[in-house]
Amino acid sequence: MEQAGSRVVVIDVLRACSTMIYALSQGCKVIHPCDTVSKAKDLFRQKVKSLGKDGVLLGGERGGVRVRGFHLGNSPEEYSSDAVRGRAVIFTTTNCTRNLTAVRSPKEVIICSFVNLHTVVEYLSKEDADVLLALSGTDGQMSLEDAVCGGMLINMLSDRREVVLSDSARTAHVLYLHYRRNIRQALLDSSHGKRLLELGFKDDIGFCAGVGKYEIIPRHVRGRVVC
Repeated sequence: MEQAGSRVVVIDVLRACSTMIYALSQGCKVIHPCDTVSKAKDLFRQKVKSLGKDGVLLGGERGGVRVRGFHLGNSPEEYSSDAVRGRAVIFTTTNCTRNLTAVRSPKEVIICSFVNLHTVVEYLSKEDADVLLALSGTDGQMSLEDAVCGGMLINMLSDRREVVLSDSARTAHVLYLHYRRNIRQALLDSSHGKRLLELGFKDDIGFCAGVGKYEIIPRHVRGRVVC
């Protein structure tokens, strides 16, 4: 992807962006996103040498479930203060972390989900750079929940500054308008949401549907996600 000079807003509602936002709100020191499990394990071994075993955790999923041998999966509330405060997290997921590592030459990369949407919109409303929404999707396909989140961002931002929408952005906005009275239903209707229900992650859906719960803006800077 080529995003030179633009602010790229990466959205993965279920669940990676929601999880990273929560982890950093709970005192996680830094998150290192990796696009593959093998890279995550290699980086973990490197970090243990400098930070010690108590200073770094392995987190992430494949197919929605925790990677075997990892400390944490991809459920946001696993990343509680007791688990992550003061620690680094090496993090890999099926979709989002791969997209993060593919971003090229942006002005800035922002991590966004419903849970910090108000704060992201307030920040973007004060800036004049182009904004590109990078919806993580699921297995290379569009995800309903990510599109609705992007549409909500568009709706809120258009009240604060002039916006010019692409056809895909207009589609996301229309989807948001359909679900605006029941955001949680968008997650339940999505194919990924249904898959998480089958796997027993009902609580994650409720968590990720909460709009504006955290007033932080994580950024992806030189291979690290920090606030």
